[in-house]
Amino acid sequence: MIISKFGGTSVGSAENMKKVARIITSDKNPKIVVLSAMSGTTNALVSIGGHLKNSSVADAEFETQLLYNKYIKEVADLFDTAEYAEKGRIYIEYVFNHIQSYFLVPFNKVIENVLLAQGELIFNALVSVIS
Repeated sequence: MIISKFGGTSVGSAENMKKVARIITSDKNPKIVVLSAMSGTTNALVSIGGHLKNSSVADAEFETQLLYNKYIKEVADLFDTAEYAEKGRIYIEYVFNHIQSYFLVPFNKVIENVLLAQGELIFNALVSVIS
């Protein structure tokens, strides 16, 4: 059994995501694959959470927009067909709408944990489609 972990800069771009997908699917041997968030995502989510904790919603919105733009660009580069690029874009919009929903409620530890999980959830969903 092979256990592999990919994260950070190894999944920091659409090109690297495709490489990871090829590695994962290169053989049919059983394996366990652990995928972390795309490079820079966790730090951005920690920062967004910090802004929300300090009631700085405008700053959280600004950083969320930057992260959203990064993901929209990578999704556009990730998929080879317009159909999958559109599905990826729709998924990214769904996740970021979910993130923005936390701007409307009092921030707490549960919201912080859910917010921080989004990077891994996004990346796992995208890799499952390209692999």
